[in-house]
Amino acid sequence: MISAQQAHQFILRCVSELSAVVSVEDAWGRMLRKDVRASRPLPPFDRVTMDGVAIRLASLEKGLRRFLIEGVQAAGQSLKRLRNSSACLEVMTGAVLPRGCDCVIPVEVFRKDGSYVVLPQGYQARRFQYIHPRGSDVRVSDVILKKGTRLLTPQIGAVISAGLSRVFAAKVPSVGLVSTGDELVRAGRRAKTHEIYLSNIPAIAAKLTAEGYSDIRRAHCPDQKTAIRRTIRQFLSVCDVVVISGGISAGKFDYVPDVLKELKVKEIFYKVRQHPGKPLWFGVGLKRQLVFALPGNPVSSLVCFYHYVLPALRRMASLDESLGEDALMEQSFSLSNESVTHFVPVSARTDRGKRVLIRPLFLNTSGDFATLSKSDGFIEIPEKTVRVARGAVFRLIRW
Repeated sequence: MISAQQAHQFILRCVSELSAVVSVEDAWGRMLRKDVRASRPLPPFDRVTMDGVAIRLASLEKGLRRFLIEGVQAAGQSLKRLRNSSACLEVMTGAVLPRGCDCVIPVEVFRKDGSYVVLPQGYQARRFQYIHPRGSDVRVSDVILKKGTRLLTPQIGAVISAGLSRVFAAKVPSVGLVSTGDELVRAGRRAKTHEIYLSNIPAIAAKLTAEGYSDIRRAHCPDQKTAIRRTIRQFLSVCDVVVISGGISAGKFDYVPDVLKELKVKEIFYKVRQHPGKPLWFGVGLKRQLVFALPGNPVSSLVCFYHYVLPALRRMASLDESLGEDALMEQSFSLSNESVTHFVPVSARTDRGKRVLIRPLFLNTSGDFATLSKSDGFIEIPEKTVRVARGAVFRLIRW
């Protein structure tokens, strides 16, 4: 049996970062896998940056203060030409600078007099004022965004400005969720005395959805080897990660380890020195799919999911896999078994000094969802810890 730290390391060593060509609309938050280069200069033309009129500066410098309005150069219109150097063209923000013009006078400066604009005496201007020169931001083939850049709102805008509708970026892994057990029934149905409600997979699916994993498949299997094999085989054919809840212990109907072996999923480890969640199974499929078989007990299942599965998923998508925040223990307590890593549910609060303070919540069993629902998250207490001191600092993983 390996330690929790070894289990975490083994899993992350097996993770392969995923990549795909994706639409820009679906790329927010993803990591670029390839440089984005400009297909044309930016801006692609001399762009007007203020509403006003475009003139030839030489005419103003010769003393001309009254300019005939020849026409209008609006944003989105093809390039126009100033025919008379003593005239002007009305221009709008974002318009192309008309040919023959090299200066923009803002609308606030002049007054209109019929078909003319009149500039005040003494007004001075400079060449290319209120003009965003062509190619001044980016030249053709310049790298706009480097490989490894996180695509957030400004970066998405930069990609679109380059004329790209798709990018080669990190792929969010697809996930298959499988629950097993004859005793499980879906919420909304009336459970018989010997039945319990299926909670692990819906709870995990809800977290995945909140984290932005949109390609999620779910299935429930009775304790029948054929049904379990069929479902897992199907998910292995379409999913990057398969997460199984239940059927992993040493009971007569715990078929999952045998099924995974039959499906050529290579076992990396089985069982971890931890509480809860000892019967954790992890392996790799023939197409490098990651397969996690979690204990069926609700607390064990959720703790293993947060501690092992989520970091792996985040690394596959090139996201920061480190989770949690530092928190200060408010209460000292002892542990009965120092030979395992303990994952302890805790309640949390923030004091006036903005410190996060935590207290342990001790569950009746690994199936005690009622008490777990009162917790804010959990902490990891390493092996060989006999007593936790008040004031000790832990990493709090919030649900």
